[in-house]
Formats: sequence, C-alpha cells, structure tokens
Amino acid sequence: MTAEKNEEIRNEALAYLATRQGVKQTSATILRRLNKENNFTILELEAALAFLTGLGLVESQHEGLGSSRYYGVTSAGVLHYERNL
Repeated sequence: MTAEKNEEIRNEALAYLATRQGVKQTSATILRRLNKENNFTILELEAALAFLTGLGLVESQHEGLGSSRYYGVTSAGVLHYERNL
C-alpha cells in the first residue's frame, strides 16, 4: 500500500469516527460506510485503526462477552480532526 493510500484511509477513518462521537463501531461497520465512496480492504482499515490508536486519536475495546472489537474517537482525535478541517 502506498503512503498516499495509508494517509487517505487514516484520514477517512478518523473523519468518520470524529463525526460520530460517542458511538463505538466495529471495523466491518466502518468499512461498509467508507467503501460507499472508496475501495479499502478490511486489512487496510484495521492497520489504519491500529495506527490511529497508537497515536491516541482512536480507542478500541472488546465486547464484554465476545471477541468483537469496537472503535471510537478520543478527545484528542476530535481535536485533531477539527483543527484539520
């Protein structure tokens, strides 16, 4: 994957989550929405979410009784998104 595509998917994922504050979603749900206008793979999205999590812009948590991982934006992620509109 090219650096440009990495940047694109990171920005798209962060924008999607920042405009839905307080709602945690699975990577599959995020991917369905992003792919209405793009053509990303689940592996590309999960790598982008891991990167954003490492920066503290996104947080993830497992469902209490299962293995599903849910992602949501942090305060730092919202601030980063708003400053770069």
